Amino acid sequence: MKKMEQHKINNQEETLTGEQKHDHDDRQNHDHLRLKAHHRRHITEFIIIMGILAMILLTVACVAYFRSKIVDAGIQGNSTETYYDKHYVLIADNPDDPIWDSIYEGCKIRGAENGIYVESFGTDLPVEYSVPELLRIAIDSSVDGIIVAGDDSSETIELINAAVDQYIPVVTVLSDSMSSLRQCFVGISNYSLGEEYGKQAINLLELDKRQKIYVLLDSGSGDTSKNTLFLGLKDTIQEQYADSSNVEIQAIAVDENSPFLSEETIRTLMLDEGNLPDVLVCLNAVDTRCAYQAAVDYNKVGIVEILGYYDSEAILNAVDKKIIYSTISVDGVQMGIQCIDALSEYEETGYVSGYLPVNTNVINHRNVGYYLGKVQKNEETQ
Repeated sequence: MKKMEQHKINNQEETLTGEQKHDHDDRQNHDHLRLKAHHRRHITEFIIIMGILAMILLTVACVAYFRSKIVDAGIQGNSTETYYDKHYVLIADNPDDPIWDSIYEGCKIRGAENGIYVESFGTDLPVEYSVPELLRIAIDSSVDGIIVAGDDSSETIELINAAVDQYIPVVTVLSDSMSSLRQCFVGISNYSLGEEYGKQAINLLELDKRQKIYVLLDSGSGDTSKNTLFLGLKDTIQEQYADSSNVEIQAIAVDENSPFLSEETIRTLMLDEGNLPDVLVCLNAVDTRCAYQAAVDYNKVGIVEILGYYDSEAILNAVDKKIIYSTISVDGVQMGIQCIDALSEYEETGYVSGYLPVNTNVINHRNVGYYLGKVQKNEETQ
């Protein structure tokens, strides 16, 4: 009997020991999992902190770089230093568009006359910055004035307002941020420009025939001003063309953030035989260049009529060869000069007109020789 009781006690002790061991193993597993989770959390926090530090260091480095450029900018060939009174920056939304080179040239001309260093902000850098990012850097650099391609995005508007709140005057150029606190817009009335494109398109349309007009509109930015241009074109055709009911006018979205995307969209249009446009309207120099090149490559010259934008030598030559029906010329140098004048006037008087219009000209096969002659003269004098 005592042996049986002792055996029962031993069994209970073994069972208890097994349960304790199981509990001990569970606690060990739980502690191990908790340690792993704690370790992962520390790694995540470390990565986030390092990312924030990297962004801060990059911003500080950019600010230091941009500030140093104004010091170096005045060094001339004979080691003579020129000291500038002001530092303005020009921020482009599409630096690949050659019109920005002309605008910058005008800014530099007027700036040099007034002791102002004008910097093409964000160019020649290994990292590509967006317009809002460049605006932030310009504000942090405490520049004296900003010239920027405006748009209707809330981020751009808030940053323009932040600059003005810090007593940095802002002029928008080419495209506007109407609801911002910017001091002035230098550019073209988009509705009037649309009307001009509409008049050019009417010259190409045929009565009693279904026809398509495609307008390339940038989908990659917050700029909605081109919608006004599209409306001006559409209204002109509906009001001034007798057979407007036979004309289909369509906006084609193009992501202008990359020239390759623009080129691909235009190539797709040219190869779609069932939906070829009769008239293709291009609203910047990059799209114009891609369109006339695609027309040549895919044998669509004379089949798809192109209405272009800007007056680079390549575009003028395409007009001369009748690859492009007509192009609208905008005086970029004049725009740059007006931007500097607007900032200077505001700083001197505290006031400037909210809108400074820029001249435009329609260039076609009949008058293109005059503009090609001007290009050749400019090349000879350089």
